[in-house]
Amino acid sequence: MTWYVPKVQETQKGKYYYGVICPNAGHLLVIEEDPSEGGNRYPAAEVLVSCHLCQRNHLFDVSEVKSRRATGDE
Repeated sequence: MTWYVPKVQETQKGKYYYGVICPNAGHLLVIEEDPSEGGNRYPAAEVLVSCHLCQRNHLFDVSEVKSRRATGDE
């Protein structure tokens, strides 16, 4: 199953979020909050992300989705 993620996700410093790296711009794209704080994998096989950095859609495999703690600079 593929999940679609809109362009911009708001973050709060200190909370955990699932995210991927844009292959074109090299910046973090936040998918959604991770309530397990890194304890669980992202619950989808693939994620389609609309990138606000390079203005393209990217399809990521779940192995590319990592849990990260927000620094406030996202």
